[in-house]
Amino acid sequence: MIRHLKYLATYAISCFVLIACSNSNPSDNKNEAFAMTKQHQDSIKQFLHDYIEEIWNKRDFSKADKYWGADFKNVFAPQFEHGPDGMKKQVEYFLSAFQPFQFEIMDMMIDGDKIAMWIEINGTHTGELFGIKPTNKQVKFREAVWYKLKDGKLDEVYPFVDWNSLFEQLGAYPQLNQQ
Repeated sequence: MIRHLKYLATYAISCFVLIACSNSNPSDNKNEAFAMTKQHQDSIKQFLHDYIEEIWNKRDFSKADKYWGADFKNVFAPQFEHGPDGMKKQVEYFLSAFQPFQFEIMDMMIDGDKIAMWIEINGTHTGELFGIKPTNKQVKFREAVWYKLKDGKLDEVYPFVDWNSLFEQLGAYPQLNQQ
């Protein structure tokens, strides 16, 4: 009798486990994975909004190491020093030409370690930029930018700035080096 009860108990437990397993919906696992991915994307979005606000809009380079990795590089300007110090110089030069200046993220897409953003830039041209003397004109232009992350920091940037729109608004284009 005890032996039959053991088998019955084992059978009941096995049935309970099978029923519990069969009630788990595979789509629940997908939803859970999606939620984790969405949470990760939301944290990246917040990281980038903070980056734009602190570095570009507030011009606060004290937190540059939080955003730019040790080897961070502007792929379209390989002649410049890599890393946070090199990028600070590039950004400071650009920002020195505009006061006030405002970056606004219009759209963002994240795919793994790659981020694409559509940015609108507003400012007043109050300093020299690429040899163009200050015009004091208010400008509005756009940038499509692609970033690559590495170890939780920005590692590469591919900026596609609408320079033509900016120079048209300034009424001048940089002079090419004739040498």
